[in-house]
Amino acid sequence: MPQDRCFCARLPQPKAQKAVNHSAPVRAQLQHDATSQSRVYRPGCGLPKRGTPWNGSAPISRCGLCTRPLDLCSCTPTATPGRQASKAVPLQSGTSTPSTCLEPLSRTSSFTDLCEQVDASIFKLCFFAPFGTKGDLLPLFYGAVAAVVTDGADVLIACQPCFADMITERMSRALGFKLVDRKHLQFPGRCNKYSWSGSHSTLKRETEGMRTVEFSMEKVVYGSSSGGRLAFVWAQPAKGSCNETDYQQAFSVNGDWGKIDYGEFIGNWQGCVGYMKKYELARDAKFVTSHFERPSYVEKLDEAMGIESALILRLGSLGLSDPFAHLSDHRYYYAMSATIAPKAIPFSSMTVFPHPDIKKNGVLTEQTDIFEPLPLPADIAAFLDRMPTVAVTISSFGELNNVSKMFPYSPKFQVLFIGSSCGRNKNADRGPNHLHYGDMLDLDAVVFQKAALIVHGCGAGTCHQVARSGKPSVGLSGFLEQECNGMALERLGISRHFTLKSLYNDRSVESDLSELIVSFFHSQATFADPEKLLEVQRAIQHEETSAHHAFRQKLSQLARS
Repeated sequence: MPQDRCFCARLPQPKAQKAVNHSAPVRAQLQHDATSQSRVYRPGCGLPKRGTPWNGSAPISRCGLCTRPLDLCSCTPTATPGRQASKAVPLQSGTSTPSTCLEPLSRTSSFTDLCEQVDASIFKLCFFAPFGTKGDLLPLFYGAVAAVVTDGADVLIACQPCFADMITERMSRALGFKLVDRKHLQFPGRCNKYSWSGSHSTLKRETEGMRTVEFSMEKVVYGSSSGGRLAFVWAQPAKGSCNETDYQQAFSVNGDWGKIDYGEFIGNWQGCVGYMKKYELARDAKFVTSHFERPSYVEKLDEAMGIESALILRLGSLGLSDPFAHLSDHRYYYAMSATIAPKAIPFSSMTVFPHPDIKKNGVLTEQTDIFEPLPLPADIAAFLDRMPTVAVTISSFGELNNVSKMFPYSPKFQVLFIGSSCGRNKNADRGPNHLHYGDMLDLDAVVFQKAALIVHGCGAGTCHQVARSGKPSVGLSGFLEQECNGMALERLGISRHFTLKSLYNDRSVESDLSELIVSFFHSQATFADPEKLLEVQRAIQHEETSAHHAFRQKLSQLARS
C-alpha cells in the first residue's frame, strides 16, 4: 500500500521471543523483527518480507483495494491477465449478500481492519478434504503447513467441521504462526439435489434443478512469519451437513458399509464450493484433494461438487490398485511409504498385485521443526513410568470399547487405551492396570517411545508411526485396507496381525491374541525380529526426510502448469 497509508511503523515493539527449537526460517524472522525499528511485517502491508533488510526506502507498490502487490492484484487495469476480479468481501454475520467492494486503508486503520481486508484477498491453492476420517485430512494439512512455512505460500483448507478442534489444537503448537482473524459468516449456496445408490455406487442428479441452502461458516486465518497465510473454512448448512458423521454409519465388522444421505452431503459441498470459488479463490486456483474412492468415482464426485482436482493424494493402500498408478505424469500423487506398502490386495473377486513402478513419495507427517510436541499429562506420564506398558490405539469407528475386554490382566504389564470412551461407560472394562484415556496424546514423541508393545488399528498413518517407533506391534484390522496394511507389517517380521471379524466370531482367535500378549512379557521370546525393527525404522526415517520436499516440488509444478 502507499507509504502515507501504512501504519506498520506505529505497531508496538514485539516482545522478545526465544528462538530455541525454532526452524531456521522462523529464527531468521524473529531476528529481523527484533532489528527492524518496530516495523513488523504483516501479510498485505508494504514492508519487505523475510530476508529483505529494511532500509527506509519506499514500500512495495500495492493496490488500495485488496492491498496485494500490483503485479498480483486483480482490482486494477494492470492486473495479471486471467485472474478473477476480487472486489467483494465475505459476508458478515447476519447479512444475506456480500459487500460490493473494499474500502482503501486510511491512516486511522487498525490492525484488525488490515487483517479483515487481507483476509478477503484471493487464494490460488485450495486443499480440499471433504471425505474420510482424520487420516485422510492430516497429510493434506501437514503438506499445506510445510508449503506455507517453507515457500511462503497462501493456502486455503476446506474440511469437515468435525475436525475444527483437532486443527485448532495442532495450530496452537505450530511455530511461527499467529492467529490473525476469526469470523463467522452466513451465505446462501446454490446446489443440486443428489441421490446415492450404495448398492450400485452411483451418484444421480435429481431433475428438480438447483435449490438454495443457507450456510453458516467459520473462517480462521493464520499468518506465518514466512509471509504466507493458512486459512481454514468449516461450513455447516441449515439442512443436512458437511459433516461426515451425518452421512456415514458407525462401522460394524459383521455388517455392510453404509452411508446415510450421501447425496445430500455432496450437494451441500457443491453450495459451499460455489461460495469459495466466487469470493475466496482466484479463477485459476488449483484444488488439491485426497480421495479414497476408486478413480471412476472421483471424477463423478468432482463434477458433482463443481471442482476439478489438479492434484489428488492417494493415501490408502487400496489406491495401489489404480490401473494407471505407474504413470509418473498423472495427477494422482501416492503419498505413502515404499517400505511398508502392501505387495498384494486381496479383493473378494480377485487379488491385485500393485505395479512395481508406482512411485511412492513418502507419508506427509507432522514435522518436528514446525510443531512443538503435545505436552503429556502428568497422570499419563506417571502411569507409563510404572511398569512395561501396552499402548492401544484403535481410533476407527469406535471399536476400542469392544476390543478392550479382550486384553488379559497381569501383574507384569499394564495397558493404556488411547482415545477410549470407556471411562464414561459403567459397563466398560475396569480391569486392574488398565487405564482408559479419552483425549489426544502425542503418540510419536512420547507414548510410542515409552511403550513396550503397541496394539493399533492398521490405519495407513498409524502403521507409519508404529514402524518409525521401532517397537513391536499387533495390528487389529476392521476392513480390507487396514487388513492389507496389517499383513504388510507382519510380512516384514515386525508385527502380528488379526482381523476384528475373526476376534469377534472365533473364541480361539481371541485366545491367541491374549496368549500372544502374555507371552511377550512373561518370556524372553518375541514375535518381532529386533534387527528387522531397526532396519524398517531407519528406512522410514529416510523416507520422511524427502517426503515433504517431493510434495513441495509437485506443488511448484502445479503452480507453473
